[in-house]
Amino acid sequence: MSILIAHLSDIHFKEPLTDNSILTKQDALARAIVCPYPEADALFIVISGDIAFSGRRTEYEYAARFIERLRTEVKRHSANLQIEVVACPGNHDCDISTEGAVRSIVADAFGKDGVYSPQVANNLSKAQREYFDFAEKYGRAKQLGEWKSAFHQIVFDVDKQKVVFSIINTALAFHGQSKPGSLVWPVETCIANASVAPSSVAVTVLHHPFGWFSPNVGRELRNGIDRISDIVLTGHEHVPDGYRKETSEGATVEYVEGGALQGDKAGESEWNLIEIDVTEGQFKLSRMIWEGSEFRVFGTDYPVSKKFIRNKLRTQTEFQLHSEWLRQLYDAEYGINHSAKDNLSLRDIFVWPQLKEVETADGNLVGGLDLCDYTTRHRRILLTGADKTGKSAFLRCLIEKFLANDHVPVYLNWEDVKEPSPEKLRRDIQRVFSRQYSSPRSEAYLTADKGKRVLLFDGLHKLRLGLKDRNKLCKFFDGFFGVVVISVAEELRYEELTNREGEERSELLEYRNLRL
Repeated sequence: MSILIAHLSDIHFKEPLTDNSILTKQDALARAIVCPYPEADALFIVISGDIAFSGRRTEYEYAARFIERLRTEVKRHSANLQIEVVACPGNHDCDISTEGAVRSIVADAFGKDGVYSPQVANNLSKAQREYFDFAEKYGRAKQLGEWKSAFHQIVFDVDKQKVVFSIINTALAFHGQSKPGSLVWPVETCIANASVAPSSVAVTVLHHPFGWFSPNVGRELRNGIDRISDIVLTGHEHVPDGYRKETSEGATVEYVEGGALQGDKAGESEWNLIEIDVTEGQFKLSRMIWEGSEFRVFGTDYPVSKKFIRNKLRTQTEFQLHSEWLRQLYDAEYGINHSAKDNLSLRDIFVWPQLKEVETADGNLVGGLDLCDYTTRHRRILLTGADKTGKSAFLRCLIEKFLANDHVPVYLNWEDVKEPSPEKLRRDIQRVFSRQYSSPRSEAYLTADKGKRVLLFDGLHKLRLGLKDRNKLCKFFDGFFGVVVISVAEELRYEELTNREGEERSELLEYRNLRL
């Protein structure tokens, strides 16, 4: 996967339209972005704040026209390029013309003595309402509930991989008297415990550099960002720069500071172009400056090329499958060779099956590859089929599919279960998780969001359990996991359907039955 980031900042669109010199440069901007990298898979146009000059609707209408023209011109040069737009607000994206001294009073109270209120945060964000209306046209944010005005994340799919952007609204409590060293932000609430979805690249975008925050807030914010980011993009100070930060805790983060895309004078315009080739492990930063009638690479020090390093501190918070267990998982067991490759794995030979819905009158077919989406409607699946029809192989191949869909699956073989008591089952799950995942620790899985936990249980029929203990097992699974997929022999399914009068009803009858 190869991606481009056009890091634009401090555009300051203002009225009237003719006062915006950047509009005469956007065709040249499009050429400078794509012409050097025609093979890129995706382009992210990232604006790190101050899109507008005074946060007014007309200014964002100019900005929207600018972006659409830019996208059109980029497509003209590279028709198949995936183009996404990401933005964060700056202090010029606040319309404080009608708030006067009230905003200063409320903002100064926000975070006083370390106390933050989401209601106050949302009240302060009303000055950015036009910005949020603009940003919603482009983002698919995974908002953090009541703190959505302060922090959110957006996940993009690119060439079967994921790129995640964390957006921090540092201008939330900005007001006319704000000075360097004075800003506050709810770090502990929003980012100290934030996690990032498993992704190939994680980018954090904020407008103000850390020097604008009060010392304690700046330090905590910096530590939180270092924990979740591979790359950090900032703006505000109009001085472009880039550097790699390495910490004693193991963080490796690329910091890129933006210039002003639209400076005070018509000829002033700077921005950054970043290329990340995940496949080749390369990172390239070019500082771009307007010269004559084109954007050119600035000076002789750029572009700066270096190895792209995923932040180890970030990946410790992700769920990573253990490489040795993956090798065992996909072992084809039969030592199959091919003229093009020796020792074929299950990955090489597996063909995704069609599954038949047993309960439906016409026996609807469900594609095996579509099962992850299917479980959003039916979260308990009973997988049946005759012996040697590939139930185990199917469950094993589902693991990485669920992981890629932002779930955390555990593969549990019938031999892994000692007895159906909740306490013993939790220990069994912890033991199996530690064997299958290299990070994080199993305690993180036990406390993870239930909706993300997936159980793939292989061979329930081989457990010598009566109906009552089998029900106890299923009830525990239902309470602990968001999605449960259990494979059984067809004989057990028929046995549950024909239980004798007076016996309790089998929990398996509540499962959606799919037959291989």
